[in-house]
Amino acid sequence: CVNGATVAAMTADLSLLLDDVVASDSLRRIVLAQIIPQGPPSGGDPALVVRYNQAMPALVAQKRALGYRIVLVDMWTGFDLSAWSSDGVHPSTEDGPNFMGPRWVDGIAAVLGVD
Repeated sequence: CVNGATVAAMTADLSLLLDDVVASDSLRRIVLAQIIPQGPPSGGDPALVVRYNQAMPALVAQKRALGYRIVLVDMWTGFDLSAWSSDGVHPSTEDGPNFMGPRWVDGIAAVLGVD
């Protein structure tokens, strides 16, 4: 998103990456995260991030229909970019990982089928 790629190109690249991961081990489990918001000073187009994140559920559904063991984790909703990122791209305070950690854990539990 920082380099101005299109949603179609980013989604196609992600699809190929997922195919490569599964090709190396068809039993592999994947936890895929939507990306956090982006903005100044170094982030890409915030609207592009939204559109890319919106495209991910359909891609995940397509891959699941093919038998991929994949879950999608929402890292975007509720992430406070202005408070938790100094560069507009990456979490840079303790609050960012504290926000993201439980979402990763929930995604891992979902893909493993545990409560």
